[in-house]
Amino acid sequence: MLAYSIDHEAAPTASAEPGAALNALLGRTRARILVAVAAGECNTSQLAARTATAMASASAHASVLRASGLIESARNGKSTVHMITPLGLAVMKAS
Repeated sequence: MLAYSIDHEAAPTASAEPGAALNALLGRTRARILVAVAAGECNTSQLAARTATAMASASAHASVLRASGLIESARNGKSTVHMITPLGLAVMKAS
């Protein structure tokens, strides 16, 4: 028998605002990008729309978060899809 544990904490919504500690750690825009990715997988266009940032800015912030191991990104056709990592969730929980 294979069993999986279930995390009963609700995922943040795409419009959720990061807390003060996360803002201080990452900067306001980058923290908002992380929270938006944590709300659910999204491509760069969706990420920009969720955070009301320019697509180039969303892409640049996603690159930094990816290099830090807080999100993962994968190509899906012409789009890049972003997902939160366990480390990214841990950073959000700790702040």
